[in-house]
Amino acid sequence: MRRFGSERIVGLMERLGMEEDTPIEHRVISKSIEGAQTKVEGHNFDMRRHVVQYDDVMNRHREVIYTDRRAIVSGEDMTEKFEEMLAQEIEAIIERASVEKSGDVDDDAVIAAVGALILNGDFDAAEFAGLHHDELAESLTTEALRAYEEVEARFGPEVMRKVERQVMLAVMDRLWIEHLTAMDDLREGVGLQAYGQRDPLVVYKTEGYRMYQQLLDNIRHDVVHTMFRVQPAIAEQPIRTEMTKDVTTNRESENGTNPVRTKKVRPNDKCPCGSGKKYKFCHGAPVAKSLV
Repeated sequence: MRRFGSERIVGLMERLGMEEDTPIEHRVISKSIEGAQTKVEGHNFDMRRHVVQYDDVMNRHREVIYTDRRAIVSGEDMTEKFEEMLAQEIEAIIERASVEKSGDVDDDAVIAAVGALILNGDFDAAEFAGLHHDELAESLTTEALRAYEEVEARFGPEVMRKVERQVMLAVMDRLWIEHLTAMDDLREGVGLQAYGQRDPLVVYKTEGYRMYQQLLDNIRHDVVHTMFRVQPAIAEQPIRTEMTKDVTTNRESENGTNPVRTKKVRPNDKCPCGSGKKYKFCHGAPVAKSLV
């Protein structure tokens, strides 16, 4: 009987005058075991129910993010989505610069924030001064869209659509991973709220909603911030062309008669191509020599 580790049952059997080897058939013992089993099953049921409720919170977040992600991956045109993000970001900047009681807007703070977000925009503080909240948002959005047309002109419409999808996908994936980690940390620590007479599930839902809204704000800001800073990649010249240009330039003297001897490049000298690396690690390497 001791192998079950139940001191309570052993003590009860002693009081009833039962031996340890006596089969457990007494009514009191049976009820005690049934009661303990019921409590354990109830506790396990509550744990499973809470797991489902916690997962429901994350499923709501996941549905929205994955819906947008599927649209990006399937190759849909995200221009309208980006313009919506741009307008919302400008609106958020104005909201942060508004005085709560009077509703007045700090024009200088708004222009500074929008100018830092959109580098190629023409945001003259005097031009936007004194405008109402809605008028200011509309005017700034119009100027921001004009600036975005300049960015699009660097790539062309077709390439720009791909750039939009790539930027949105990269930003969304990075911030979504951070959000998942933060939600896991919240779930592990939220149980301590019970010591403060607060329902951990309610705290998890409330704090999780706040973190989800922050996630959407961060995605919107990072996408807009990145889109106004993308530049077309400049194709690098072949190694042979670069080496020929650097070595053959000024091969003749100033009078055009005597050729100028090129200085021998030692392995530890800087490479003539201008990369800043040592010659032995750049064009002096065996692979690079075979290409020149």
